[in-house]
Amino acid sequence: MKIINDEHKEANLSLFIDDASMQASDASLVGVVDKLMPAMILFKKYTDKLKLKLSSKGCIVASHTKLALILQKECLQHGVAFSNQQEC
Repeated sequence: MKIINDEHKEANLSLFIDDASMQASDASLVGVVDKLMPAMILFKKYTDKLKLKLSSKGCIVASHTKLALILQKECLQHGVAFSNQQEC
C-alpha cells in the first residue's frame, strides 16, 4: 500500500478493513485465553507496523462473561482497548 501511495499521492489512498474476528475453544477459560492472546498480540503488532488504527467500537463477545472480562483486561495490558459484551 505504501508503494501505491508513494507513487500516486494525488489518489489519496485509504484502506478500510471492516471487521476482524478470532475464535477459539477449549475445556477451560485459561485455555481459550492462551490460544487467543498470542494471536491478538501479533495482530496488534502488525496493525501498529502497518500504521492501521483500530476502531474504538471494538467489542469482545464470549460465551462466558468472565472470559470476556479476562480478555478485555489482557488486551488492555497490551495497549488495545475493547469493550466487552456487556458494554456493546
